[in-house]
Amino acid sequence: MVAYAIGVAGLLVLVAGTFLPWLQSGQVRRNSYASFGVLDRLIGFHGVTEAAIKVWPLLGLCCAAVVTAAVVRWHGTAAVLGLLMAGWSAAVAIAVLLRDTSAGVQVVAVGPLVTFVGDIAVAAAATLTLVQQVRNHSLRREP
Repeated sequence: MVAYAIGVAGLLVLVAGTFLPWLQSGQVRRNSYASFGVLDRLIGFHGVTEAAIKVWPLLGLCCAAVVTAAVVRWHGTAAVLGLLMAGWSAAVAIAVLLRDTSAGVQVVAVGPLVTFVGDIAVAAAATLTLVQQVRNHSLRREP
């Protein structure tokens, strides 16, 4: 039950972080959703990075899928989805934090850092859930 509380808190923190400032140009601060449009126009994205950024607006839907899977008691599915989503958003947040600023655009660390903290909590909860699933499965198999 602790894993679920950690997971829900992590999902809430993760989503909240996406709405906090990620980039600043001049006096304008932009959340992750607006930032990626600006970055795409300024520097462009290619390959895996482009795919991760293009589907970023679906992050909230992915969080809802994790919660839905947990509610219908598909705990393993919820954990795997949570790990995939946390890995994806953590990679994006880290990439933004490590990005060199260009053309007067500065990284505002608060949004990516809060998102990353949520990612860590989601990953921890998902890992605990998977360990519990394996443990329960092995206990059922013993005579």
